Amino acid sequence: ACSIITITGSKNKIVIASAKRVEIDGPENQVSVGAVDAIQVKSSRNSVHFSKGLTARRPAVVALGDDNQLVQTR
Repeated sequence: ACSIITITGSKNKIVIASAKRVEIDGPENQVSVGAVDAIQVKSSRNSVHFSKGLTARRPAVVALGDDNQLVQTR
């Protein structure tokens, strides 16, 4: 697993198998993460789907922008 993945720019479609931390710094991204311990969204209108924690039972999620969707899937 990667330590930190930072996504910049807008309108990206990204699939990540696993990472300790994912940071999203641009608007209108679609991100899917299999296993992650922390997600931080610093922009607006992002869609983030995640499955489970990598080492933690459940990921820590912080959304600082407007109209973000963060959804835990199974």
